[in-house]
This record gives sequence, C-alpha cells and structure tokens, in this order.
Amino acid sequence: MLLYFVAFSVIIWVLIRYLGLFLSWLLSVAIRCPLEIGSVGWWRLTDVRIRLPSGLQIHVDVCQLQLFSVLVSKPLLLSLSNLKVEGDALSVVHASPKRSGASSSGIDSKHSLFSRVTQLIQYCGLYITRGHLVLFDAPPGCIFHVTIDELLVETFRSRDGWQIETSCKLTRAKAIRRQTTIGHSLLDLGLHFRLSVDIAKGSLKTVSFRVSDPTVEMSSDVFDELSEQVIFFKPFRNTAENMEDTSNRKEIFSVEHLTDLCIETNNCLLKYHAVSGRESRMLTIAVRGLSVAKDSGKTQTRVVGFSVEDQRQRLALRTSLLVLSHEETVFKRLFPCRMLHIGKFMSIQYSR
Repeated sequence: MLLYFVAFSVIIWVLIRYLGLFLSWLLSVAIRCPLEIGSVGWWRLTDVRIRLPSGLQIHVDVCQLQLFSVLVSKPLLLSLSNLKVEGDALSVVHASPKRSGASSSGIDSKHSLFSRVTQLIQYCGLYITRGHLVLFDAPPGCIFHVTIDELLVETFRSRDGWQIETSCKLTRAKAIRRQTTIGHSLLDLGLHFRLSVDIAKGSLKTVSFRVSDPTVEMSSDVFDELSEQVIFFKPFRNTAENMEDTSNRKEIFSVEHLTDLCIETNNCLLKYHAVSGRESRMLTIAVRGLSVAKDSGKTQTRVVGFSVEDQRQRLALRTSLLVLSHEETVFKRLFPCRMLHIGKFMSIQYSR
C-alpha cells in the first residue's frame, strides 16, 4: 500500500513539474507552430512564447482564463497581460505566397479549425491590458510601433452573422526611422475608440465607429516612405495575387451592402511638418466635431469647428459648420442628388 502511495505521489509530482513542457508540446502540435510555456497555474499560463510561420514572435507574460468577469457578458474571459508581437514585415510578405499555394486538404483543415474556434469565441471575451506590435522595415528602413491599453473584444452570434464589439482606452502608433536625423517621427497617432460591426452573409451591414480626442502628427517624409513601400512590396503582392484563387474569394469587408454607417469623432488635431529649403513649417488642422452617417441610402457628413492654420499664420481657414448630404434615388445613376451646405461662418485669411 505504501509503495502505491509513493508511486502515485511521484507521478503527480512529475506531472506538475513537467506540465508546462507537456502543454507546450501538445499545443505546438495542435497549432503547428513552435510554442513554449514557462509555468502553469490554476487557469493561468505565464511566459508564453509563440513563433508563427511568417516569422512573427508572440510573447505573453500572463494568459489567464476568468469565469463570469464583470467586464463582459460572456461566461468566460481570456485575459492577456503585456502582449508583445514582433517581426519583420519582409518575412510576412515572403510568407504570403506560401500560404496561397497550400493544398486543398490543408485549406480544409484550416477551415475546420476556424469553424471550431468560431463556435467557442461566442462564449468567451478577450481583454488585453497592454499590447505592443513592433514591425521592422515597414516601410523599409523604419520601425512601426503600436501600443494599446485596455483593449476589450466581445462577439455575439445570430442566425444571419456576427456582431463584434470593441473598445480601447488608448491607442498609440508611431513610425520612426532607424537612423533618424530629424527631431520628430514620421507618424505619431493617439486616440481612444469604440467600434461595433455587424457582419451578415459575408458582408458588412452596420458599422459604428466613435473616436475621442484623436491626435495625428506627421511629416512630409511619410509620403516618400509610402511611395517607396508601394514600389518595394509590389512584386511580392503580385505574386501572391497570381497564386491565389480569386474565384472562391469573398470580400468580407465590402461596403456594397452596407446599410447603416455611423462615424463620430471630436477634438481632432492634425499637425503636419514640412521642410522647404532651410525653412521648417508646420500646418495645423483642427476639427471640433466630425460625423458621417448613412441610413437607408442617405449619407450625411457634418463638420463642426474646422480650422486650418500654418505655423507663421500665413494662411488661415475656418468654418463653424459644414454639411454635405447625398441621397440615393431610383435614378441615382442618371441624376444623383447632392446638396452642399456651408453654414453660419466661414473665413479665409492669407498674408505674405
């Protein structure tokens, strides 16, 4: 009897001691990617590292599954603490044609796995306390860094499709050169947003996007970098498109069947830096309120408190109200109805 108890204790100790290695091997086989788990706790994994075939490296400090959290209405909540995704944009582009040329059996297995995952996510929400995305050479010679705080994702399934609810407390994006000689980055973006999307029968039906206090700061060099990126990645994109079967491809994000659209933002600020010769100038664009709404074929854009000014006040443009409406009719192809209304106050100032 004592021998059985000792043997059972040793087996339990070995399972607890090497549970992380066993789960790492099991999950690696399931997802077909190298995966390492540092330690295993009660509904908790720490120091999780995943390397995707595209070259992206994913690291999560703490991965925890919570029951009946107050953050979501789902019974389960997957919480990720300090999520980091790093990789080279070139490796992702190189891996795209390989995925396009996959066999039919591999595609069927991926579709089967995707259907199983979609069956599970309707009962589970996602919460990321802090996440980092770092892409090198995107565009070439630059680093693209995105930071998110308190990202919450919740999905709801119906007979026709899906509804996705997303909110983020703060999103920061920055693009900088590796060897920079200027005092500011190519692009610096910060905002807080809420997004609601309805997808039915493979197309978008309803989109609601609300942004609070967006701030964008960019330089004139960003357009040069984007043009170089288009030229650099064009041969890889053409190869992927040639190897892909476009006959079976569906445009999930097509706006052709979009019935309801609502985009709202307030206190938007855009700063544009430009260098002309030895002179450095900055153009500032501010919008106190912007809304775009589409309902039953009628689209209306409303801009409140729009102003454009340069650094030395050589040019100033201000409007208090700008409304642009477009209504689709039966004869929309022959006689589209458009109405432009500029209200209350508008002024343009220019000085040499």
